[in-house]
Amino acid sequence: MAHLLRMAGAEVELLRQGDHLPADATPVLVARSTVAGLDVVGDLLARWHPEVPDPWLVVVSDVPAPPPPAVRYRLRALGPQVERTVTVPYLWPLRAAASVDEVGERRAVRRAARGLATALAGPAR
Repeated sequence: MAHLLRMAGAEVELLRQGDHLPADATPVLVARSTVAGLDVVGDLLARWHPEVPDPWLVVVSDVPAPPPPAVRYRLRALGPQVERTVTVPYLWPLRAAASVDEVGERRAVRRAARGLATALAGPAR
């Protein structure tokens, strides 16, 4: 996701757990659109420090199909704990590439990068 955002011109800094968030930064969590992926987000949000701004949640579709009911339920449950949820569509070119650079010029990848950057630049709740 960091590479997709950079493709769209966004500034991205990757942080590890325990790193300090710059004062002007927007925290963004990225998760797969699976029950396990969203459960990890739920666990992390349960420990989220109250002085850190609510994060945005980027959910990466893992198949070209609508999410199953258990995933939709978790997304609804997590909604009040995040600033906004953005879904990135399934990008089949990424599955066949060793890096995003190999497929960065594909129309679907460029469109997803622009959509992600636009969504994250838009108004929060």
